[in-house]
Amino acid sequence: MRKLATLICLILITTSCSSNSDSEEVSALKEKVATLETKLTKQSEESSAWSSDYQDSWMEVCEAILEYEEEKSSKLSATKVCRCTLDGLMSAFTLKEYESWPQNVKDGAAAPYVHRCWPT
Repeated sequence: MRKLATLICLILITTSCSSNSDSEEVSALKEKVATLETKLTKQSEESSAWSSDYQDSWMEVCEAILEYEEEKSSKLSATKVCRCTLDGLMSAFTLKEYESWPQNVKDGAAAPYVHRCWPT
């Protein structure tokens, strides 16, 4: 039993002595991983961002479509409904995804947000 306890102590001592060099390597690897994760997140955000020019164009088209409805209802603000809808689309889809779809799919993707944003 003493031999087993001595062996365990020797293993623990050996492990703790070598952990300093390991911890330096581990720290360096953790730093590299953190740097790569930051780069990946940044690239992902950049590739999914909707440009302000595209947003402006989208808003103009949307407001033009809802202009007729706005004239009929004092509750409706085409700008508010369009902005709310666009915010929903931007949070759910990248511009690359959205732009790759035919118009009927784009309309279908926007429909739940228009419904949610429409004043009751």
